[in-house]
Amino acid sequence: MKKVFIVGTSFFHQFHSMYTKRGYTIVDSIDEADIVQFTGGADISPKFYNQHEHPATFTSPGRDREEYAAFVEGKQKGKFLAGVCRGGQLLNALSGGNMYQDVKGHGIHGTHDMLDVETGKLVPVSSLHHQMMIVGERGILLGKSSVMRSSRKFMMTPAHEEPGEVVDVDTDVEVEACFYPSTKAFCYQPHPEFVSSDHPCQQWYFDKLEELYAQV
Repeated sequence: MKKVFIVGTSFFHQFHSMYTKRGYTIVDSIDEADIVQFTGGADISPKFYNQHEHPATFTSPGRDREEYAAFVEGKQKGKFLAGVCRGGQLLNALSGGNMYQDVKGHGIHGTHDMLDVETGKLVPVSSLHHQMMIVGERGILLGKSSVMRSSRKFMMTPAHEEPGEVVDVDTDVEVEACFYPSTKAFCYQPHPEFVSSDHPCQQWYFDKLEELYAQV
């Protein structure tokens, strides 16, 4: 039976319920865990991916410090890292990925179809985020929006360049899930904890998590 440490208190009860229904055990420390789960919430600091801060970005410095420390500890101890929404974005950035800081028209209250890039299967997933992952060189794209949903995507100039300016970016990929073998980091932007255990959004999350965990 796999053991999971949930980082912080945000959505703790939802993740606790989701994992225990699946047969996992929740533990009190990273040292005890097989899997370290990072949850959703405020935007991560653009310092993690070397951009100036966009006007629409709202960060939580306290969470950034706590979760960065958890990432470092989990990585050093060889734990499998899993992140949902903010958590996925954090793991993506700390594993070498980048971010769109503001995306117009992608996140909605409800579901849309994610394309599993390996199987071609369409999976209905939840979507509340206004930011979006960009997979880094060491990352593997696992899932993307089946159609282009956003009208515009915005980044900022790199943090070492002045002044900080908004950059309107065009791309044909809207990332929903990716994986970094080098950090054992599974990044998922939808919210499996918001849906029932039989919902495809949650089923895909656990199926992919368990598949990847078995490989590392």
